[in-house]
Amino acid sequence: MIADLPHVEVALPLPIEEPLTYLWPTSAPMPPAVGWRVLVPLGNRKVTGYVIRVKPAPSIRSSPSRESRTFKPISAVLDDEPLFGARELHFYQWIAEYYLSSIGEVLRTALPGSMNVKSYRAVRILPQGLLALKHGVFLTGQEADLLSHLERGGKMTLQSLRNKVGRHLQKGLTGLEQKGFVEACQLLKGSKTKHTTEQDLVHLSLPDSSPPLEEWISLLPKAEARIVTHLDREGPCAAQALRKAVPRSSKALQDLIEKGFVELRKQDSLPDATLPASPTPEALPRLTSEQETAVNTIRPLLEERAFHPFLLHGVTSSGKTEVYLRVIERALDTDRDALVLVPEIALTPQTLQRFSSRFGTHVAVLHSGLTDRERLDFWWKIRRGQARIAIGARSAVFAPFRNLGVIVVDEEHDPSYKQQDRVRYNARDLALLRGQREKAVVILGSATPSLESYYNVQIGKSTLLELTRRIRERPQPEVLPIDMRQPSSHGPTRSSLSQPLQQALKRNWGEGRKSLVFLNRRGYAQTLMCKDCGHLVRCPHCSVSLTLHRARKRLCCHYCEYQAIPSSECPACQGQQLQPVGKGTERVEEEIETLLPQARVGRMDRDTTRSRGAHEKILSRFRGEELDILIGTQMIAKGHDIPEITLVGVVLADASLNLPDFRASERTLQLLMQVSGRAGRGEWPGQVLIQSYHPDHACIEAVCVHDFRRFYEQEIAARKELDYPPFSRMINLRITGKSEETTQEAARRMGEFARRVQEENRSRYRGIEILGPSLAPLARLRDRFRYHCFFKGKAPRTLLAFTREVLAGRTRFLPSSRVQLEIDVDPVQVL
Repeated sequence: MIADLPHVEVALPLPIEEPLTYLWPTSAPMPPAVGWRVLVPLGNRKVTGYVIRVKPAPSIRSSPSRESRTFKPISAVLDDEPLFGARELHFYQWIAEYYLSSIGEVLRTALPGSMNVKSYRAVRILPQGLLALKHGVFLTGQEADLLSHLERGGKMTLQSLRNKVGRHLQKGLTGLEQKGFVEACQLLKGSKTKHTTEQDLVHLSLPDSSPPLEEWISLLPKAEARIVTHLDREGPCAAQALRKAVPRSSKALQDLIEKGFVELRKQDSLPDATLPASPTPEALPRLTSEQETAVNTIRPLLEERAFHPFLLHGVTSSGKTEVYLRVIERALDTDRDALVLVPEIALTPQTLQRFSSRFGTHVAVLHSGLTDRERLDFWWKIRRGQARIAIGARSAVFAPFRNLGVIVVDEEHDPSYKQQDRVRYNARDLALLRGQREKAVVILGSATPSLESYYNVQIGKSTLLELTRRIRERPQPEVLPIDMRQPSSHGPTRSSLSQPLQQALKRNWGEGRKSLVFLNRRGYAQTLMCKDCGHLVRCPHCSVSLTLHRARKRLCCHYCEYQAIPSSECPACQGQQLQPVGKGTERVEEEIETLLPQARVGRMDRDTTRSRGAHEKILSRFRGEELDILIGTQMIAKGHDIPEITLVGVVLADASLNLPDFRASERTLQLLMQVSGRAGRGEWPGQVLIQSYHPDHACIEAVCVHDFRRFYEQEIAARKELDYPPFSRMINLRITGKSEETTQEAARRMGEFARRVQEENRSRYRGIEILGPSLAPLARLRDRFRYHCFFKGKAPRTLLAFTREVLAGRTRFLPSSRVQLEIDVDPVQVL
């Protein structure tokens, strides 16, 4: 009876506020528990859900309530064990509450994306349909066209078929179903099978009373025919071995499975032989006195099994990574695990190499550059205790360790730790929260700490550990500003490179040393401008100019990916004077190749690193003997340890100073200090030349004398006067819509409603300041107009409570689904 079945609350990975209740099926493991991944019906489709609460069955079994009878049963349990327990669920629920998201969206963010299974209405061709298609019998022209698409595509969604054959799809499908040539089905996308170390064996599975095998093979495309022939000759074969034996067979194998010609059967495989393995033997480097002090301060606290946050403020090349390694070594000795976060995917191979050489294959890697299968495999190895250390970008903060001892957040100041869509979490802050909940040591490392982290040291929330000297007593690079306002700085050609920087590049190359040239703007030119009327070529979908990419012969929007072919004719005045203005990495590369035609020059930006592994390939060439000069964006600024670099040139230090963001100066300082730190890390001293139109700006002056504390004192005083973070908390409510008038009106009404809520609860919310609403600096993005409104306050709980009350009345200021509301708690950028 339905009343006998337990009821479970299931969170769906959708923007649904509340979980839904389903019946736990008798075929599933008993008793039900928190953390199971399940497939549940939702309308006319099926989606992934996660059990977050178990309810007892109704007490009156003989007469179930009307409410109980309406609950649907779960369709399937998708794993052999729960994916998380009560401790992890509390962590996810805190994230949902703080970042004003649904628990389902948090789970979607925290777990590998391939775990989220969705069903789509689909249709597949049956073997008799293949015969009919081959012989051309019993088919109308429309039916033959449909079968041809299904023969090529295997199982296809109705939407895919509709896109190919048009609006007459249903009539054709009805006739084919009646003739027994196709059947309706559902196509599940995502990891719908249980993760296991068993291997798949591929077996032939031809229909009963079928024609001879040769005739079936003649019906199949070549790739599928080769697979069937191989299986007929060799017998059942492991799927992985089959893919090796028959090249380019992955899609063909899947199509054969969908058509029913082959099937997969499970067979136990050998245990994973890759874990554990011995690390590569190497002599441990001798610690400096400051490193030793840091390690000796942290190590004993691991044994206390209590939360201890540290800020490791170390100048570039001071040996922060070695401190991490020694602390993690101690954590492993005490049977505890370690998590290491790095800010960029580009840094992961370098970091992984260092950790793997020390700890062997106990190391797992987690980041968005992995395939779905790789990410899932690493996730399960961590979950099952086969990997003791995980390294990755921000999403690795959710790595499913059960006994964390230490969490490292390297380059903790980096803004890429902040997620910018869906659940807008900050991985650095979640690392601290997770460390607190799991009684772990948390190390935030940086040469340029965020003002918030450094301020927490000042008020006693964390402990400061300093590495003030480079290893082996190497000197800091000499940093020289170049005043680009002075005519003497420019050569006769008005190059992007000043005369001092050109001379330094020539000298460094002549001495056989490596140079790094930094410009945080990709492309050839910032845009095209008409010399007759001043018109700038802009994106038709965003309020930004189009960037000229000469190598691709395209004008590109770096926000929406819109592209146009460059023209010399001005669209405004029809003049013929459209000319490139501004500079990008392509142009700098061209100028350096002209300046030093014999030098080997490379470029590292988003355009050159689109393919998998491209980051590491470029860096490997630069570390070796293949490149002398590397030009790049912020990808080259952080973390890379290449001893042969002795010169760093910064082409335009002011680019980020002019952004309408209260953190602009802090970001500029961090970027300049980081890229400056790439110079002089080996036997030869380094030099840094910074081109700037504001060389007397406080952040540039601080960079030139390597004085972070000097900048901090000035900036923190300004923040305090304006009551900006860390002296307050902020929440950004952004309204977007395709109609400028409707979006502006919705923003105005939201501001009025928020002020009314504050006025009606004056004593409760008097410390909150409402800024705006106003047009966002990036006023239009992907055809949507953008207005934002900031709530600011000193008490986080009060600020969140106020925001929730405003959001509860969203129907009063959001006219329809055409206007959307985005919520960003603790925003790190305000564009």
